[in-house]
Amino acid sequence: MTMPQPPHAPAHPAAEPGDRSASPPTDRVIAVLDLLSAHPGREFTLTEIIRHSGISKATCHAVVRRLADAHYLLHTPTGYSLGPALIAVGHAAERSFPAARAAQHHLVSLAEEFGVPCTAAVHDSKTITVVDAAGPRSPGDASGIGLRIPLVPPYGAVQIAWSGEDEIRAWLDHAPRADDDFRNRLVGVLETIRRRGYDVHRESTASMRLREALYGLLREDLSASQQEAVSLLYTQLSHIDSLPERLDDRTRYNVNAISAPAFDADGRTSVVLSLLMAKPLRGAEISRAGKRLLAAAADITRSTGGRPADGEPRRAREPK
Repeated sequence: MTMPQPPHAPAHPAAEPGDRSASPPTDRVIAVLDLLSAHPGREFTLTEIIRHSGISKATCHAVVRRLADAHYLLHTPTGYSLGPALIAVGHAAERSFPAARAAQHHLVSLAEEFGVPCTAAVHDSKTITVVDAAGPRSPGDASGIGLRIPLVPPYGAVQIAWSGEDEIRAWLDHAPRADDDFRNRLVGVLETIRRRGYDVHRESTASMRLREALYGLLREDLSASQQEAVSLLYTQLSHIDSLPERLDDRTRYNVNAISAPAFDADGRTSVVLSLLMAKPLRGAEISRAGKRLLAAAADITRSTGGRPADGEPRRAREPK
């Protein structure tokens, strides 16, 4: 499934039971950088950074001072913001994701054509990250650049659908519900996405109200651990709400997002383009948007030397 605009996820996904950070000091640096990168152009006072990150005053002061000395943060009389040293880091990271770079002009074109936000997201084994976005944004919208979502069902189906059998099995094993019915429905969603080539995530009234309630809660001054708990709650309460493969052209469906993947040279998902519709659409309108996303994703695949994936997950490699 694609990303139905959850609340702003914590900077890094909640640790799994039994996990312990190998480097708490590093986590504090990451927490500060993630906070500021989630709000580009805004300055934060030391007090605000402490409140939002949950770091102690003495430790936070030491962290931001060292980052400012290295020019990763810019310190002015009114607060801290992202520093110039991160520009070079950002450019270097961008070169590591050629598909995301190739997606940029498609995002602008799609956002203008459909009048809704369009995002590009990449993923690793644990997290989906929005790396670029274009188009209008509404107040309280947390779907912009830097948003991170744990790769936990129902999130990530379009990212995972063409993965190898082992990756799909690992994703299914992280589902918040372990019953066979839920797992079989997830498998059915993956099969539908592969046949159609893109994902259509439906917005039910219940999920819309839940998201709005959590948005409101996250706008309060919550600590990092409280925000993490709310995001985890959202994941736990989310349910499978993907539209079936066949849609009636004239029927209206409440659509949250439509997403399509581009692929790398190994046939793995390299970047996912998403139109964040969040409105009722007729079946014919959904099909048109899906085809436009597929065309854009195919162009990215070609321009980056990728190869289209077939309609089946990749077979697991035989052990040597």
